Amino acid sequence: MDYRISGHETFPFRYLKQVLRHVRAAVEKDGELTDAALQETHYGGKANSLTKRLAELRSVPVAGADELDEAALKAKRRDQILTAIDRMLEQYDWQQQRCSDREEAEESAREAASVLPSSEVLDRILRYETALERQLYRAMNQLERLQRRRMGEVVPPPISMEMSH
Repeated sequence: MDYRISGHETFPFRYLKQVLRHVRAAVEKDGELTDAALQETHYGGKANSLTKRLAELRSVPVAGADELDEAALKAKRRDQILTAIDRMLEQYDWQQQRCSDREEAEESAREAASVLPSSEVLDRILRYETALERQLYRAMNQLERLQRRRMGEVVPPPISMEMSH
C-alpha cells in the first residue's frame, strides 16, 4: 500500500506519532488507557492496527500484581502502558528517519539524472570525442615523422590504416 502524499513517505509516521502523543497525554491525565483514548487512534472512524496494539496493552498482566494494592497496581499498569507507547514512538521515529533518508537519496538521484544530457546529445558527444581522438593520433604520427626527419632519419611515407565498423 502506497502512503505517499505529495511524494512524502514520512507522513504516516508523523501522523501516528501525533496520535500516540495524544494517547500518551490522555494516559498520563487519566492514569489508564481509556476507551476514549483508544477512540483517538481510529482513522476514518474505524479501528486499525494501532488501535489493536494499544488495546492489547490493556490486557497485558502486570508483574507482581498479587502483591500490590489497587493504587500501586493502577500506577504500575499506567507506567507499563507509557513505556510501551514510548517504545512505539521511538520505533516510529526510527522508521520516519529511514524514510526521510530514502527520500533524500531518491531526490539526489533525480537531481543527478536531470543534469545528464539526453541520449541523442550523448551520442553526438561520443562522435565528437571519437573524431577528436582520431585527429590527435594523426597529429601525433605527423609530429613523430617530422622529428625523425629533423634527426636525419629517412622516413618512409606513412602506412597507417584506420579501421572502423
